[in-house]
Amino acid sequence: MSDDRLRARAARLYGIARYLYECGNQGAKVIEIAEHFDIHRTQIYKDLKFMEQEGEPIYQAGSRWYLDRDRYIHRLPINLREALAFYLAARLLSKQSDKHNPYVVSALDKLGSALANNHRNIGLHIQQAANVVRQRPADAGFTKIFETFARAWADQCRVEVTYLSAKSKYSNWEQRTISPYYLEVSGIGYSTYVIGHDSKSNAIRTFKLERIATANLRVFDTFEIPVSFDPQERLGNAWGIIWPAEGEDPVDVRLLFSPAVAHRVKETIWHPSQVIEDLPNGGCRYGVRVGSTLEMRPWVRGWGRDVAVEWPLAFRQEMVDELQAALELYTDE
Repeated sequence: MSDDRLRARAARLYGIARYLYECGNQGAKVIEIAEHFDIHRTQIYKDLKFMEQEGEPIYQAGSRWYLDRDRYIHRLPINLREALAFYLAARLLSKQSDKHNPYVVSALDKLGSALANNHRNIGLHIQQAANVVRQRPADAGFTKIFETFARAWADQCRVEVTYLSAKSKYSNWEQRTISPYYLEVSGIGYSTYVIGHDSKSNAIRTFKLERIATANLRVFDTFEIPVSFDPQERLGNAWGIIWPAEGEDPVDVRLLFSPAVAHRVKETIWHPSQVIEDLPNGGCRYGVRVGSTLEMRPWVRGWGRDVAVEWPLAFRQEMVDELQAALELYTDE
């Protein structure tokens, strides 16, 4: 077989694996694969049997062929600069996670090992990032929840959950069915969230995975993510994970920073909507539009005496009340 034909077949075999991967739980018939690649079904059948004999994680059930996603290994050719980007992402991931997530560990281990051949130093540090997560406390319950939503998001299956509602002040467990549209992590509280349609409210809601006690994957109860759903647009108005409620506008927030920290404030893009104005005293006014001020509170507190809330007045009063309550902790009885 010529080199050109070998390369063409290798590309086709990889394409078949990717096609079956995208078919998910539905699998595909030989004739469907043949039509997709515009190749006679006899050749496709030979390719499938060859892949099966060579240990590819594919199998036949009835007239359909499937790929075992849990065993499939993605091929990812990357260059040095891309490897460095992966390293930086790995460092952020290891800092964001406060649990021993075995899938984070295995992903970083594999990435580090793959890069060790050509980029030894970067690969070594990615494996060290994996060790950081590996040493965190294990949480079997969270791992199971994580597994369930990873599969549900990939296959677009609904999930029945038992959820601890924050609105009930963490005293009420609720039964809900979630159609996961998106998964998001937040450095605030080292948390992972699922965004999707909620059966109880019949609306798009955000759920913290750490507040889910049980999750039952409904394999054959599938859904379609609406074309109109744009997670980046929704999260664009969130300081962390909270965006404006349906029919509500974002909240305009203005903060006054002292000259001592103005440079530090201006050197970072904290939020895509931010507008910074220099003040005559050397400080700056920081303006931003967010879905809620709740997630901003820890960040504002972190600046201590070098920041004051100018607007909205309700947020300003909340911070005043907090500072007065904190002062009482330091006041002798």
